Amino acid sequence: MNDRFDDRFSTVQTITVEFVLPFKVSGQQSITRDVQGTLSVDQVWNSFWSDVMTCTMDSECYVIITAPPDSYALYYEAEGRTYEIYDRQQIFQTLDCVRRWGTRGFSPGRILVRERPKPTPRGQRFQEELDYLIGAKVEALCLAGDDELEFTRRRLAAVRAAELERRDPFAYALEPWVASQPPAAYLEERIAKNGGLLDITLHLASRQQSIQVSPKDSPREIALGFFSGVYGHNELLRHSEPEHAECFVFKVCGRDEYIQGPYPIVDFVWVRRCVKKNEKIHLAVAQLQDVAAEETEDDWPLLDNCDGATGTAEELSLWRSDAGQLCTLSLWDCNRFLRVNVRGIEFPPGVALCPQGGGGGGGGGDAEVYVQAGVYHGKVRLASVMTSKRPLQEEIVWGDWLEFGIRMKDLPLGACLNLSLYSVRRSGLLPSGSRSLEARLLHYVNMTLIDHRSLLRQGEFVLYMWPLQQGQRAPDPSALPSGANPEQERAAVVSVLLDTYDCPVALPRSQAGVFHMPERAKRFFAEGSVQDEFLKHLVNVDPLSPVEAPELALLWQMRDSLSRTAQSLPRLLRAVDWGSLECVRETHGFLQHWSMTDFDLSIAMELLDGNFVDGFVRRMAVERLAASGNDEILLFLLQLVQALKFEPYHDSPLARFLIQRALRSKRLGHFFFWFLRSEIAVCAQSRARFAVLLEAYLRGCGRATLHNFVQQVKLIDSLRIVGDKMQLQLGNLYNVPPNAASELQDNLERVVIPGVFQLPYDPCVRAGTIVIEKCKVLASKKKPLWLEFHRADSTSLDDSNVKLIFKNGDDLRQDMLILQTLNIMDSIWDSEGLDLCLLPYGCIATGYNTGVIEVVPNAHTVASIQVEKGGIPRNEGYLKTWLDEQMPLAGQNLQAVEKFMHSCAGYCMATYVLGIGDRHNENIMITKNGNLFHIDFGHILGNIKKFWGVSRERVPFVLTPDFLCILGAHKNKNLYFQRFVDTCCRAYLALRRHKNLLITLFNMMATTGMPEVTPRDIEHMREALVVRATEADAEAHIRSEIEHCIDKGWTVQVNWWMHLLASRKTT
Repeated sequence: MNDRFDDRFSTVQTITVEFVLPFKVSGQQSITRDVQGTLSVDQVWNSFWSDVMTCTMDSECYVIITAPPDSYALYYEAEGRTYEIYDRQQIFQTLDCVRRWGTRGFSPGRILVRERPKPTPRGQRFQEELDYLIGAKVEALCLAGDDELEFTRRRLAAVRAAELERRDPFAYALEPWVASQPPAAYLEERIAKNGGLLDITLHLASRQQSIQVSPKDSPREIALGFFSGVYGHNELLRHSEPEHAECFVFKVCGRDEYIQGPYPIVDFVWVRRCVKKNEKIHLAVAQLQDVAAEETEDDWPLLDNCDGATGTAEELSLWRSDAGQLCTLSLWDCNRFLRVNVRGIEFPPGVALCPQGGGGGGGGGDAEVYVQAGVYHGKVRLASVMTSKRPLQEEIVWGDWLEFGIRMKDLPLGACLNLSLYSVRRSGLLPSGSRSLEARLLHYVNMTLIDHRSLLRQGEFVLYMWPLQQGQRAPDPSALPSGANPEQERAAVVSVLLDTYDCPVALPRSQAGVFHMPERAKRFFAEGSVQDEFLKHLVNVDPLSPVEAPELALLWQMRDSLSRTAQSLPRLLRAVDWGSLECVRETHGFLQHWSMTDFDLSIAMELLDGNFVDGFVRRMAVERLAASGNDEILLFLLQLVQALKFEPYHDSPLARFLIQRALRSKRLGHFFFWFLRSEIAVCAQSRARFAVLLEAYLRGCGRATLHNFVQQVKLIDSLRIVGDKMQLQLGNLYNVPPNAASELQDNLERVVIPGVFQLPYDPCVRAGTIVIEKCKVLASKKKPLWLEFHRADSTSLDDSNVKLIFKNGDDLRQDMLILQTLNIMDSIWDSEGLDLCLLPYGCIATGYNTGVIEVVPNAHTVASIQVEKGGIPRNEGYLKTWLDEQMPLAGQNLQAVEKFMHSCAGYCMATYVLGIGDRHNENIMITKNGNLFHIDFGHILGNIKKFWGVSRERVPFVLTPDFLCILGAHKNKNLYFQRFVDTCCRAYLALRRHKNLLITLFNMMATTGMPEVTPRDIEHMREALVVRATEADAEAHIRSEIEHCIDKGWTVQVNWWMHLLASRKTT
């Protein structure tokens, strides 16, 4: 909002407006009125409509204008576009159209009154298609809640329109996927060993040609050189003129991935992948067709650019005095304490009073209940009160006013009222000598105290509560989006009353750069002083380290010293008193002087956690994200989607940023779609918000992209039907009967499988028709399906089938989290010059307990190798023998052992830090070229599997004599083994240097409801990373753990043998 606009807010205006009607009134098509600027749009409209109804109207129009006033909408035109004045609560003179009229000297301003458009059959069909893709009916969700959801839908149309206007059709269709960071040191070394050149094989139809290029050459330079004969005789085309290079584009063979744009060839992620894996770079020379913008459906009219704006505190006061009447009151003028009247709770017929059952803690007739009311700002509880206890029954009445210890003026934007119903055993019914049982949460609901328009909520509210189901963790109030339970027939209802004023009460808009705070002397500690060192200690603690109240007070007291480094910002913000207006305003003041370029991306992620819901802070974090490349955003997209749950309002800078990036990048949009869709299926509390945000993306992604999503969703729906039938037919036993494959194939014949579709876990790969005779059922209680498909890409050089596993009945979100973390660890090690050969295979949750997993080619489980070598081996050399057979040549064998050493070190450190348990010979695999990797991450963060109450795992990570034998270190710890240990130490210390990022990422996932990702579980990661130790002590610690694993390696072998025997009995 510019300064000229701010100036026009400062006084009460009288605006002359011409209202253009869709009918004639007294023979005229328009009516001109003088409007007082401090009135709301609704007040202006009601006054105008009253004038219209009293006028003499043409009889032929009489029926039309007897329609209710709500059936009409207000519009204005500007710069060739039509804008709707949507928010009827907005102050009239804050409208953007008023600014436009004033700056351009238009008088009177013109407002068009039109009937609201009615749904068209085409629009309804399109909405049905969107609802199918989303997995929820968006309009029904909007009707079940307040108007914030519909308000957000309309506001996001402007975000979508702006992005579509600047979207480059060519870059969108042929998106170049480039790395944001420089190549790792080991990649540069490998290129240097090849003479500083990259070997590329170009393909066209059945012909191919090999060339060598500089890693700094762009695709265009390579194409020009190729067509002009720089790389020798052109064997692919008859043309040799350089201008023909413009007609072609390079495409990765077998993938919808393009090498184009003004980037060095070495910056393309696929090229780096090939160099990293020592694979050849094969590119198809594809003829470039005209690329048109993807078709999108007609959208809603844009909204007035300033919808939701209020005035500053000074302006609100001026309006009050100038107008001579109270139109809008500033919240900062409300000095009384906040209070709430919990009138009562009612349980409709069929709604369980105690959703967890009637066990101890107060269920049934021996229970008393009370309501805990808390005011929260993120995870900070600003104030709390509770009602008296009442017997648990179908209708409970209180009706008393409860006063919080916070003044109205101190309420920050985003503050929410949490209402939680608890039950306890009646004190008179407790057994003799026993202490009172702990209170048990039964139902809960959140409501923002300041709405999405920045207006204070007033009056009575009837809120439908969420039940806490059996086995469900009590939710963190900060992780609950504001909103009632849409399933109203099955929800307990709480009625509350807030204080009511004679006019709207608005939270004033902050004036950019203007914070009238009292002058104070700035305080600094001398560099190197005891106080300075203590401050540094407080700043450098990890995000979950507890900071006591005196330490927080010291952090705030010495905030001037802390402004020197970006690293200190999250700690300093934890010391802010968010329940103090003066403190919040000062915080916003000094935040304006922080440069976002100083922020590491890990700081931005920490600021988007649930600890910080202040809009100014989160906007800063989003600004840092905006400076990141798409590859970095994709790396953290899983957590960024979860961070949307921490936003107090549906429309937020983070939501807008993610939608913009998704509309700009098809690959980001693909995963944005699936991450939101799976959360919509799993998380009822966030369903409405995520459905609206996903709809905002789908309305702009384009018709071709929508078609791809439809094909994928149809695939998943068909496979879920087949999976349900197979579970029903085969039962719940682990083993698979001999007829399972034929039963599966029969069921696959009865459903419709799309002929061509993108893989949900990799949108660059297109699968074709299903190869039914190759499909089978895997041995497991949930009966996962092994499926094979032909490849649909004619440029593919791989004649093998696309293989994937469909899981039905397992929550794959935990596997997704671990595999994503492995990718992040890989990037950390890359930055340290370490190539630890991780294989984070594709895996994606597609709905409630459904998902798809990539099958890694040429890989075998350790168990299958054991079976191949005769069952239970008598010596530890069977793995080495198998690997020698796969790579018999001396040079190949040396490379395989090297790859095994690095991958074993990487997975040892990764599984140790992540606390991955239940490691056995069927979830550790090895490829034919020696790459070891782990699968199936059902137990993480120290949650180990037990047998008859006894832990089967006695080592922190798997390092058996079988593995040491490959390294030649079974009997003696040779030089190869020492390199392995040194590599483990380097990898571990690199992860420790990024401990805050890793801890933050898992902490952000604690809201997912995954049973093994809780704040208590994340403590395991802190312990594994020995967060309080020095680097030297940490290295000694990990060396000790390695020795422990070697000493106890035989216990792992025993477990493996037992597992192998058990699995052979059930197959």
